[in-house]
Amino acid sequence: MKNYLILLLILPIFPLVISAQERSVQIYGFGQGVQEGMVTTHQISQRYKESAKLYGFLGIVDRMVEYDYAFGANSAEHHRLNGYGVLLLSSINQVRAEHPIKRLYFVTSNSEQELQLLFAHEVEIRDELVKETFGEHRVDYYYLIPYSITQQSGFLMVDWSVNRSGFVAIEFPLVADFGYQPAIGLEVPFSQLNMSALNDFMQREYGFRIRNW
Repeated sequence: MKNYLILLLILPIFPLVISAQERSVQIYGFGQGVQEGMVTTHQISQRYKESAKLYGFLGIVDRMVEYDYAFGANSAEHHRLNGYGVLLLSSINQVRAEHPIKRLYFVTSNSEQELQLLFAHEVEIRDELVKETFGEHRVDYYYLIPYSITQQSGFLMVDWSVNRSGFVAIEFPLVADFGYQPAIGLEVPFSQLNMSALNDFMQREYGFRIRNW
């Protein structure tokens, strides 16, 4: 099961102060809600192309994030995955040194939880408009995401290696209802996960398996 949101951090063509740290505009473009089916690197590339056509007139974009998350198709798979799903966070940056992402973490009013990185890989950008608008440095990151945090009020935030931290990527809770049965204590440490079930899930949702598990 899938849901995604496009988020841009853009250098302004008019003065607007969003925070004390920077002058910026954040534009939220919503997708089609919960979706079924595999999301591939090519499909994310197509989203970037459409976004470049839509927002290219605004000028240079410091960094752009797109994401897609997937959780178990039903309660049985949800249990096999110990209450986790997988979040794909794709980041294009003008400055190469901002990669890799240093931290991805969920923040509530009284707590903070860092997400476990599963895998990351660089993706070549061939579209000239995407390069001109967003930059040439794209890395796709795959994180383990607990379903429980998506049902709480809070923010998923990104710290890159340099230049930018505390970037709000996603606001929770989700409005999507996956129909899972309540499960207390389902989440376990990373070392105790069913890696075979997780790899099968990765293959179905994102089209590849992670070796050396």
